[in-house]
Amino acid sequence: MYFVENDKKYHCSNKACTNTQKACPKCGGFLVKRNRKSDGGEFLGCSNFSKKEYKCKYTENIRIEFP
Repeated sequence: MYFVENDKKYHCSNKACTNTQKACPKCGGFLVKRNRKSDGGEFLGCSNFSKKEYKCKYTENIRIEFP
């Protein structure tokens, strides 16, 4: 059985999956780790960035939490 849950937090297309990728709050795509060309630093960018029909430019900084 397949289902799609898009509550703007996480996506999963199969009940047995353990995918916990964060959803893009702008378009619902997946946020994936990317590297900046300028300095190689990491950030989260929307998986729909490179789509021909719709280009989402949403990004988030990656926060490192220290205990």
